[in-house]
Amino acid sequence: MTHPPHDTGDEQPRYYRVVALTELSDEMDEIAAEAGTWDGYAHAVTGLEVDPYVASESEDSWEHLEAARANAEEHTLWSQAHETFTGEVKRAEEKLAAARAAWEQAQGIYTAALQDAWQDYAPTEAAIRERREEVVRMRERRAAEERQAKARAAQEAQAREDAELGARTWVTFEPELNPRGRKKSPDMYLPTIHLAGCPVTKGREDDRRDRQWHYARAGGVQALLLSGGPLASNGSLTGKRAPVRLCGRCKPHDGIRAAGLGAALDAWQAQVDAIQPPIPAERSLRKRLDLGADWRGWNKQRSGYVEVLPDTYREEGCVADYEFILGWWDAERQSLVPAEDRLTHLEQVLPDRGFAVRRFIEPKKFGGGLCQVGVAVRVMKTGEARQRREDAAALAAHQEHTGPAQAIPLEDA
Repeated sequence: MTHPPHDTGDEQPRYYRVVALTELSDEMDEIAAEAGTWDGYAHAVTGLEVDPYVASESEDSWEHLEAARANAEEHTLWSQAHETFTGEVKRAEEKLAAARAAWEQAQGIYTAALQDAWQDYAPTEAAIRERREEVVRMRERRAAEERQAKARAAQEAQAREDAELGARTWVTFEPELNPRGRKKSPDMYLPTIHLAGCPVTKGREDDRRDRQWHYARAGGVQALLLSGGPLASNGSLTGKRAPVRLCGRCKPHDGIRAAGLGAALDAWQAQVDAIQPPIPAERSLRKRLDLGADWRGWNKQRSGYVEVLPDTYREEGCVADYEFILGWWDAERQSLVPAEDRLTHLEQVLPDRGFAVRRFIEPKKFGGGLCQVGVAVRVMKTGEARQRREDAAALAAHQEHTGPAQAIPLEDA
């Protein structure tokens, strides 16, 4: 069994309850902490003798009881020291309280004196404030007059310039060639032409900090239409160029033509019409084809339309890079099969959905001749799609006046 240490001699060691002097001032706590006490408090021994091995009142108690060994002489000495210490602290706090009361009294006298002084000075302050505000209003009026004069001068200069060179009817957006955070698409650097006042510009043409927006006259618009803009690849210039864009919201086309730029607009339109769009992404492609239940998808156990691998056909020059091949999959035979009616159906419905369909000659390694299991499909060019819409509208207008064409019986033909 372990026994507690004890003093030499016949006297049994005594252990007394130890308490932290938490009632002392905060300043005393800091001094105790700086002196090296581990928990920031001064401690004292009480007159209660305790068992040093009992650390709490009960097993359920959260309070941790402290104890320390002391002989009779030490206990008397430490108790007297504690009494002297607490007495000195109390007297220091009383002196501090008296000093604080005196300071508060002096502070009240000082504040009252300030209030009396201000009451005497208030009329003078009011007069100075009124004259000061008068000067402020004078400066504001002068600044407003100067702004108005500058605005009038700018308007007059603009009117003279417009009379000589033509009105600034358009606004152009010309992207800076070193963008930050812009989506890296091939057309990211292409300029766009807007009508002045277009909601898309939002007045940015008047912001001198944004140098991408500019007012433009007929000459500048014509130059953009004829020169086009640079194309990019992953954000870097490729050296290739493409037609500039015309805003789809304000639609400046008619205004450009009315300004005498019809030839430049026609040249631009011819370039736009000649652009061959690439094959759409897979999800978009299937949605645009709109073949419904006739689309086979990934399920080989159902019959339907399916994309044919085009690699060999492209190597042989039968189809272009912007074309894909559609054929009919027979689930029972687990292969592509000749299906003339299915291919004819594609030729009938896909043009109205913006796709051009053509039959093509197979490579000689596959026997040559017209391909029986698929057709080549591509997205229509802008001009082709527009022409088809115009033809359909013209036909509808004609039929509205004349009625649908009637079939002629063979015996009357």
